Amino acid sequence: MTNLAGISVNLIEALRGIANGNGLQDRVRMMDAAGAPDFGRTIRVDEALAATRHLPDDECFTEAELVIVDAACAYLEITRLSDSKKAVANAIATALVHARRQ
Repeated sequence: MTNLAGISVNLIEALRGIANGNGLQDRVRMMDAAGAPDFGRTIRVDEALAATRHLPDDECFTEAELVIVDAACAYLEITRLSDSKKAVANAIATALVHARRQ
């Protein structure tokens, strides 16, 4: 059974890390499904981005989450073309690879 809520909160932490300069191979803290820190556990940014493959195609960010998404996009100097979590994760992963921010 896939923990979709956990995937979403870890994605937000990965995006927050990217906005602060983290690359694909960097680790960010994991969060539980409620959004509280899961102490002592981390996940690599690329793993958090890749996990979005389990999310429904139509799952979108909330307005509050889009602030973090837009900060990550701004850091990478890309334009967000969608509100879809899966589409944004793919675009950001591609941008990180092209920027060689690993």
